[in-house]
Amino acid sequence: MKLKFFAIGVGAALAFGACKKDDNGSSVQVDQQLQEAILEASGGVGPTFYTLPLSNDYNKIPQDPRNPLTAEKVELGALLYHETGIGLNPKQTSHMGEYACASCHFASAGFQAGRWQAISDGGLGFGVNGEGRMPDPTYDPTELDVQPIRTPSSMNMAYQEAI
Repeated sequence: MKLKFFAIGVGAALAFGACKKDDNGSSVQVDQQLQEAILEASGGVGPTFYTLPLSNDYNKIPQDPRNPLTAEKVELGALLYHETGIGLNPKQTSHMGEYACASCHFASAGFQAGRWQAISDGGLGFGVNGEGRMPDPTYDPTELDVQPIRTPSSMNMAYQEAI
């Protein structure tokens, strides 16, 4: 019984002894430094500089002036992105027409692979965010169409300086 009261006493002492008033001054200082860094990095514009335009506000999306974006081009791009009919060069003919851009770049996974390494040609399955895509056991591992690193996002590339 004494041990029980001793344990409760030690636990209470540790719990209440660990309590102290937070120093909000340091977090305010960090917030201020962050705001200053954002202002400087944006050329004096501030956080709104980093707001992406609406997906149909084509004039505000970086693009080639010789080939401007249109609603029709965007619709065609979405169709081709998921079109398996362009997968015409598989290592095994049984996989003809079974992969597309969306095989590696899943919309619900931020247009990246939902697994550590995407599998295009030679992959089977999908899962929810691409995590269920696995190598086809009939493929030799050297035949798989994979990238040596995690698949980068294929969207908003106009905003990326180094790809």
